Amino acid sequence: MLELQKTIEEVLGRATLHRPHSFDYVTLEAAKEVRKATLKIGVTRLPGVNHYAVELIDEAARSVTPVAMGEIMARAGMISGTAFAKTQYGKAADDPFFHMLYNVKERALMYMEAGTECSKAVSSAPCMMCGVILPLRNLTVDHQRPQSGGESEAVLKTFRAFGFTKAGPKGVKGQRILDHFTNGARMQPAMPQLGRPALPTGTTVADRYSLNVNGAILYSFIVAGGKRDELQNQCMHGLLNLKPLCQTCNSSRGNPLKVS
Repeated sequence: MLELQKTIEEVLGRATLHRPHSFDYVTLEAAKEVRKATLKIGVTRLPGVNHYAVELIDEAARSVTPVAMGEIMARAGMISGTAFAKTQYGKAADDPFFHMLYNVKERALMYMEAGTECSKAVSSAPCMMCGVILPLRNLTVDHQRPQSGGESEAVLKTFRAFGFTKAGPKGVKGQRILDHFTNGARMQPAMPQLGRPALPTGTTVADRYSLNVNGAILYSFIVAGGKRDELQNQCMHGLLNLKPLCQTCNSSRGNPLKVS
């Protein structure tokens, strides 16, 4: 499984004391990958063990801006902690964070046995679209963004929950994850989404599907490390892009792409 912090360290390690390393500034704008021709990420190794200066170099403006990598590294580690391999995402329902996020717990549900109604305590969760509570084994864990053509959207959905996009999440789930991981707030379960919430005032769809500077710097490290495809794969099958659905909701929703 891709460890984003390790990828950053590998790219940092290319710099030497005598010859700084630079690579392209690559970002996502409206879910499309864009290389900014005049922007570079510069890495200089400093005296000492694993000490580096990272800078954003604007060749057109002839300016250099120091990059605070500590917070980017910390959030990169959090992103890796919410990811699953493509062949393992079906096991997401066993993950403790999945249980916390989707309100999985033992509930007394009604059954019919030998013609008599009775209740049994079973591990259950609500469908994230209609809200019906079912045993976990009767829910489908599936992708929110489509597996074909939605790779960049899945990356942006994940990055958005960690504060790496120009506009933050509009849904309760993303807002609670962002508050939990970045502010230390207690994680509250996501609520079923009966219809899409409106965009916050002053934000646009394009802002939600575009990286901010720190997000672009992280993405640039990933691309420079040759790990873009792995990132897309993990975000597609990560907890941020998965949710439990009943069979009826899962078969009817269609998953259209948000940004053309």
